[in-house]
Amino acid sequence: MASCTQVDSLLQAYIDGELSAAEKAILEQHISECRSCAALLKRQRASSALIFEMLGDHRLSRNMAPEIMAHLPEMEPSYKRAHEMTMRTKQQGKRVNLFQMLMPVAAVSVLLVLAFLLAWSWPSALLNEGRAVGMVTHQDGRVLRSREEGTQRSRVALKAVVTADERFETADKASLMITLAGPTHLKADGNTRVKVVNEREIGVETGRIWLSVAKDERLFRVTTPSGDITVFGTVFNVEVTADRTVVTVESGRVQVSNDVAFTQLEPGQQVSVRLAEKPLRKVPVDVQSVVAWASAIQADPEALKLCQEMIHPAVVKVLRAEQAFVVDVSQHTVRAITFEWDPAEYPASHCGYHIYVSDDHMNPLFKGHIPGEAFEVRERTSFELVVPEGISIADKNVLHISVVPDRDSGADSMPFTEVAALSL
Repeated sequence: MASCTQVDSLLQAYIDGELSAAEKAILEQHISECRSCAALLKRQRASSALIFEMLGDHRLSRNMAPEIMAHLPEMEPSYKRAHEMTMRTKQQGKRVNLFQMLMPVAAVSVLLVLAFLLAWSWPSALLNEGRAVGMVTHQDGRVLRSREEGTQRSRVALKAVVTADERFETADKASLMITLAGPTHLKADGNTRVKVVNEREIGVETGRIWLSVAKDERLFRVTTPSGDITVFGTVFNVEVTADRTVVTVESGRVQVSNDVAFTQLEPGQQVSVRLAEKPLRKVPVDVQSVVAWASAIQADPEALKLCQEMIHPAVVKVLRAEQAFVVDVSQHTVRAITFEWDPAEYPASHCGYHIYVSDDHMNPLFKGHIPGEAFEVRERTSFELVVPEGISIADKNVLHISVVPDRDSGADSMPFTEVAALSL
């Protein structure tokens, strides 16, 4: 019976199909009786599958050994001996003395061959790509991927690993589903272009997507040319055209904003957003008819299982997603809202903050932004956000003020100690 140590050294050879019949039988007998080694085999198989898919676009389509040896004719004997020794090591062969005699020559040959292979075929771009954030769990039709706009595109395959800052494009009548760490499920219809920034942010450039967002301490953000969507965990549909973004909520609550206004949607509501347009008007819709297209896109069970085993959320410091303040204005005419902080409580390089102001009944009034530069002067302790023209607060009793950090612009420590209204 093989020991656990022996099994560990033979697992990769077993996965690669390089064991003899006897060794295979012994190893399989041990695995059937040892839960620890069975679990180790499962993990190693999953890792091999992940690496296989990650390098799929860069995999060699032909045997390069003849070409390499044609340039290294004097090393052919050593190359053959090195290859034989490698196979014997995996198969626990004998003739150790011969291996030791040829080791110096074989080592030089193998290193030269490996160097040539790596320089020729290793996907150098992969080394610079972001960390894995998801996996393709459905693919139908022509789907392309790229790192940046204008760069070379490659075909997308089922079970392909998705890394941060990748763009995906679906052709006419094609469809795509990406499962992000969480898990969050993203479905893309035909003629759609979407960028996966990370597992909690995507950008929709054109087309139609459906999202089921996993709840997390961090906000999930969807950016579009006409407006942005911010959520914690919910299900909704987004359609982007040349001049507008249409958001439809299936479950949960979604906040939608453009450059001048914002609103919050409940299940069964839809809003059409254009730049510089206010107010953002919500309307009731038949949600099921809007999202019916997405029901035809289902995850491949094997791909989904592999994703759940291999793709995990990033380990991040838990930060509060937002601060909320309630300010009593007692029907005064308010000209500005002030935000105060203690300079000792935040770092020099600080993020900005999105400000969302609603009335007594949580109806949106206006939005604003505190830039990160406001915190650079250490002596400064407050910021004044002026109420936009055309916004009347004279008939309001209280203001609900939400503060959401823009963490992409710097560090965040939620520094505000007090928020107040300034009347005329």
